[in-house]
Amino acid sequence: MPRRRHTRIPHLHPLESRRLLTAFTVNTLTDTTNPTDTLLTLREAITQSNTSAGPDTIAFAPALTGTIKLAESQIDITDSLTVTGPGAPLLTIDANAASRIFSIAPGAQVTLANLTLTNGRVGEQQNGGALSNEGTLTLAGVSITNSRAGDGGSPATFGASGGNGGGVYNAGTLTVRDSAILDNAAGRGADGNEDFSFGGTGGRGGDGGGIYNDVGATLTILNTTLARNHAGDGADGGDISAFFTGTGGRGGNGGSGGGVANAGTATLVNVTLTANASGNGGVGGFGGSGGTFGRPGFYGSGGGLFNDDGTFQIGNTLSAANDPGAPSPDAAGAFTSLGHNLVAITDESTGWVASDKTAASFDPPLDAKLGDVNYHGGPTQTVSLLAGSPAIDAGDAALAAAYQLTADQRGYVRKYGAAVDVGALEANSALGGDANRDNIVNFADLLALARNYNATGATWEKGDFDGNGIVNFNDLLTLARNYNRTVLSPPPIAAPPATLLASPAVAAATTSAPSSKTDKTKRPTPVPVFSPKKIANPAPSAKARR
Repeated sequence: MPRRRHTRIPHLHPLESRRLLTAFTVNTLTDTTNPTDTLLTLREAITQSNTSAGPDTIAFAPALTGTIKLAESQIDITDSLTVTGPGAPLLTIDANAASRIFSIAPGAQVTLANLTLTNGRVGEQQNGGALSNEGTLTLAGVSITNSRAGDGGSPATFGASGGNGGGVYNAGTLTVRDSAILDNAAGRGADGNEDFSFGGTGGRGGDGGGIYNDVGATLTILNTTLARNHAGDGADGGDISAFFTGTGGRGGNGGSGGGVANAGTATLVNVTLTANASGNGGVGGFGGSGGTFGRPGFYGSGGGLFNDDGTFQIGNTLSAANDPGAPSPDAAGAFTSLGHNLVAITDESTGWVASDKTAASFDPPLDAKLGDVNYHGGPTQTVSLLAGSPAIDAGDAALAAAYQLTADQRGYVRKYGAAVDVGALEANSALGGDANRDNIVNFADLLALARNYNATGATWEKGDFDGNGIVNFNDLLTLARNYNRTVLSPPPIAAPPATLLASPAVAAATTSAPSSKTDKTKRPTPVPVFSPKKIANPAPSAKARR
């Protein structure tokens, strides 16, 4: 019987929908839009990316370094994009104090890496001097400097508040790593108006001189320095005419959180905050002939950190030598400690655990022994740890590892010594593999390691890059990963951090610091040194002032 033939019918499978990545290369420092020339500006590249479906990338021509001065308004990013510069010291985007630099739209997934953003300014009552984020944003190896949120505007019966987030305003999901947030300011409130018989109330200063994290937003900061940022000052109360008698307008309260203010969900690991300041209270208005001056505004809380009813967890973080005139110089609010923090003065803050190093204003001062804010290696500025600093070897290596922090902010070896250091910088460390500390990893370093391979009692100069006294394969692997890297090379962009919550043991060990409630409204002259100052007569608690 003949074999029956089976007819094979081909099956056609539809191709899955794919979005192609578009790569742009910016080749000019200008900020013009001209579709007929051969130049591609950063603004043109982002505009094209916004209309190109799917995630895109923007890089810069190899020889292109210097400053892009924005000639137009802020640059809006509405689609997913990665912008990678050559390094924060090499490429700057400057808004000329005329606009914000970037605004990230809801739904956009954006990475900005290896750039400096400076001189951002926004209009009255607006948030986010350099950056406003409503999407998902990662900042890696970025410096944000000299930017300011909007002031409250014209005098009014009830002056408007200043804008929040002098450097960055976040209403989405923001991750900041290996970066420096320096010299930014939230907005000043609007003055109370002047009248014949009634002085208006001064507006409140804005919160979050460096970063403001809004209600419902998520913020993660890793390996980052925040220094010399300033919450907004409260505005002055309005005067009454000299021909009338009454009480002058009340001064506005100063803003809180010179470094970071949080109203959402925030996590900080291996972060350094120093020389940040809360806002001054405004002066009370003149009460007319025989009248009474209005009450001055209260000084803001949390020169370094401020939590405003959000969820705020921190670990391996250093907050010290912040505003010496604030009622709570280094932290204010309720925190969840992940352990191993150094908070020099804990007035008006709670949540610290046994592994944290803390003191209150009435305790003997806790001197963090901090150096200056400067380039101590790496592409962004950091704060050095002086010999004998209590932050040295006081961190938790497991916590750093959980957030993939194998290097410090500079890209230097994260654990050098008995344990990791607290804060963004690892003292006495260097670029992994740089045995002779000449700021480049090359054959000379490999030769030093090879000569001492398997040696015990070894030092960094002999190839022991993890400080365990032995030159072995782990040290060779460190050198190989950084071969040909220089001290100004941007650190690699790591994967997103793991989510880590406080363990039950940590939560059970939580202790509360006392809250001081006496009035203090005047700011002393800022002290330009990096050592904590004992504060007498702090102002009312954060809750009482808001």
